[in-house]
Amino acid sequence: MKRRKTGFTHRSKTKVRIAPKRTPARRGPRATSVLAIDERGIIATRRKGAPFSVDSLTLLAFSDVEEQDLRPVLAWLRASKRKPDFILYAGDGVDRFRPEGGPNYFELFAKEARFGLGAIAGNDEESEKARAYITGERVYELHTCPVGIGKFAILGLDGAPANRGYLNPHEHLEADAREHLISHIRPRLGNDDNVRILCSHAPPWGMLDDSRHQGHLGWQWLAEEILRSHRSDPRLSLIVCGHVHNRGGEVDSHNGVLVVNAASGSRRSDPIPMVWIAVAENVVTAPVAEDWRWIRPTVPVGIREELPASAWECYDLHKVPGVQDSRASVLIDAGIISVYDLANTQLSKLQPLRARLSMGASELTALPIRARACAESRPIALRQFRRPEVGAIYIDIETDLKQSWIWLIGCLDETTGEFRQFVARGPSAERRMLKKFREYAAARPNPRWISYSNCLFEDRVISARLSFHGLAPLGGPGTIADIYSEIHGAMAFPTVPESQGLKGAATVLGFHYRQPALNGFDVGLLAPTGETESISKALLEYNEDDVRSLKYVVDELARRCREHGGSE
Repeated sequence: MKRRKTGFTHRSKTKVRIAPKRTPARRGPRATSVLAIDERGIIATRRKGAPFSVDSLTLLAFSDVEEQDLRPVLAWLRASKRKPDFILYAGDGVDRFRPEGGPNYFELFAKEARFGLGAIAGNDEESEKARAYITGERVYELHTCPVGIGKFAILGLDGAPANRGYLNPHEHLEADAREHLISHIRPRLGNDDNVRILCSHAPPWGMLDDSRHQGHLGWQWLAEEILRSHRSDPRLSLIVCGHVHNRGGEVDSHNGVLVVNAASGSRRSDPIPMVWIAVAENVVTAPVAEDWRWIRPTVPVGIREELPASAWECYDLHKVPGVQDSRASVLIDAGIISVYDLANTQLSKLQPLRARLSMGASELTALPIRARACAESRPIALRQFRRPEVGAIYIDIETDLKQSWIWLIGCLDETTGEFRQFVARGPSAERRMLKKFREYAAARPNPRWISYSNCLFEDRVISARLSFHGLAPLGGPGTIADIYSEIHGAMAFPTVPESQGLKGAATVLGFHYRQPALNGFDVGLLAPTGETESISKALLEYNEDDVRSLKYVVDELARRCREHGGSE
């Protein structure tokens, strides 16, 4: 897929624990199609004896290099003092590694790693026989033939879910993809492979798979496998993926499984993220800032091919809110190629670009400040914040994953300080819950409802569900105000994905969440299904913190913008 967005990597070392090897009662069936690589990087067979000992692997992963020049990446790797044990390429553009009349880039990359390179095809391959391009000395096509290196099993799943109304050769039905992968995992549950690593073009559903315009593009069954796994003994320990370009450079972790999205941008000028991942027998360590390298495929004179590790997050202009692909191209053409450049650009230099950037005067003025917030990793006031009228009611709702019904509404009345929650323990209880909420609203004359979503989520969903049950609406469209734009118009936040959401903005400003590990996906997944089901305290606290953090952000912005001399 050809998408683009900012990248984010955890700043602290996160370790995913893997259970020690357990001796099975009996060995599972042999996976005769699995290649075993010995200490010399030469293919051996499992039948010739026990695998040699490998205590750890250093992986280097990248993905979706569909337009960029591969030569700067190869030059960087050859010059790097840090060498990988094995390289993973997670698909798309595999034909570009085998240009007609040119070198075999898969083979050239493989020579720079101790055990070679494993790759899979993506879903946007031009050739129906894309897997045939993944050949060469110490080059392994992982979808059809997984690789074993000591106690590490490296599996492959190419293509993507067939969820766009058609099937191309590299789009698979969910059931077929699941059976393919499980058929490779099953024989290996009872052998010496303690660590199972998956190179999948598409991420798991709900885990670094949300595109800008098409929603979630990942494997639903793979997400279910992860959520069903026992944290101390997951079937998979690490998933390296790509596919969704705007989530490249990000890391996630669920139920003991680490997910790393290494997708590149979709334009020739977009940097290529290369990520180092340390995998030990019992520990997979999540990449931090120093483990990512962003390689420029085309380098202007005097500009380095990569930034120092400490500045990696300030490399890509797309990390600045409001800088889409077309605007980034205009800035690059003007010699502004990084976030640092933009942060130090005088407004006088940007003014001649205003028409080509299609920006208003205030938006253009804020652009260097937003870049500086990213470069300095701190929020910066832009203007005075127009605080909602006193007496507002802050509101947040929780729905199931499909947003088909509401099971929890949290409200904070600013006038009285009262916090109230309305709970439905199943779809059949939704009408009773909404009726109580409607009575709560009617008892408050002319309430000023405040929410945060950037899409009028609470306003739309509550209105739709009240109408579905034949209950009176709260008012016309927009009755529940969404102040996302007001917040981000008054304050420039550091550009990590969470900073553009309420949880990230509140955390940056100093709010402490009681359930920091929970997110909207987890809460939607845990929606109750029956009236006898109890609601956990953690879910109630998560909803309450969302409501209280919104008021906290409003109060903090009013104070900070006033202290920093923001003007109307």
